[in-house]
Amino acid sequence: MLVSSKRYRFSRQHGKFFAFVDGSGNAIQTGGGMIGAILFTFCYYLFSSVGAKIVSVFSILIGIIFMTEFSLGQFFSKWSERLAEMGKSVKERL
Repeated sequence: MLVSSKRYRFSRQHGKFFAFVDGSGNAIQTGGGMIGAILFTFCYYLFSSVGAKIVSVFSILIGIIFMTEFSLGQFFSKWSERLAEMGKSVKERL
């Protein structure tokens, strides 16, 4: 029962998308998440529900990194410098 309802929702969304492409539907019915729905279906098919959620979390993190132009290289170099300083201070205390 649960699987068939998920398939119904997905096929209903596809129907709205194809109606929009044919010109008989409007963009409000289709919504902005058609690409997301296709990616979710692909990930759900490959990785099941948990894997699809993991992929979505990492995709959001990667998107945030791109939007903020955050440099992972600079982050890890500063982090390693701070760890080295902490190590030196611990050795001096001992």
